[in-house]
Amino acid sequence: MSPELRRIARKTEPGDLPDSPEGRVLRRAEYIYELDACFAAQLLPDLTIGESSYPGYTVNTSCALLSVSLTARQYVDASECLSGIAKNPELLPLLAAILYCPCTYSPDRAHGNAALFASADPATLEAVALNFQALVLMLFTKTHFSILWQRGKDTGKNKLSVGLKEGIYALSEDGYGDIDKVGDMSLTEYLEILRKKKIDAVRTLHSADMKLSEIAEKTGLDINTINSII
Repeated sequence: MSPELRRIARKTEPGDLPDSPEGRVLRRAEYIYELDACFAAQLLPDLTIGESSYPGYTVNTSCALLSVSLTARQYVDASECLSGIAKNPELLPLLAAILYCPCTYSPDRAHGNAALFASADPATLEAVALNFQALVLMLFTKTHFSILWQRGKDTGKNKLSVGLKEGIYALSEDGYGDIDKVGDMSLTEYLEILRKKKIDAVRTLHSADMKLSEIAEKTGLDINTINSII
């Protein structure tokens, strides 16, 4: 099978494949659908509960740029909530309350609204989680922010591998403002600063004649990524 047909077959039903010997073979083969939940889009711009409508975060990819209306703290809180849903589905309303928090986001306000969002349709709450998960995966794997999630084999030794939640405190200590000010940064601005700090750290270590293997151990980045930075 050619690479082009293989690419098309991953996203196309067998009956819609080009009429070719390979396509006819694939039409006779068994297949299953796999959800491609890795994208930057807001498919649920509003949630309606009773007679009230709650606008959610926005995602804009026009002009080949990505912007997301989530704040740093809102994204961090939502990510932590998402990571716990598999073991505790009762977190679904809280996740929706975080992502669809009216007015200015605050953890307390979102927590207080969780009971309200619990009355939403369960399938809608699942869709909210899936939509946000797709955005998280996109940031993890398809953008230049992906270096922020690289981790070495021994994370305990990666002194410069700062998690997103710890990053808020780290930027506050670096003089970017108090915890609330850093938490209110736009998500993309926050990630850009963390990315720059990581790149600067790699270049500083390299200028100090540190071996690539040691830089990888300290930062959690792989050798190829480090070479692309220096």
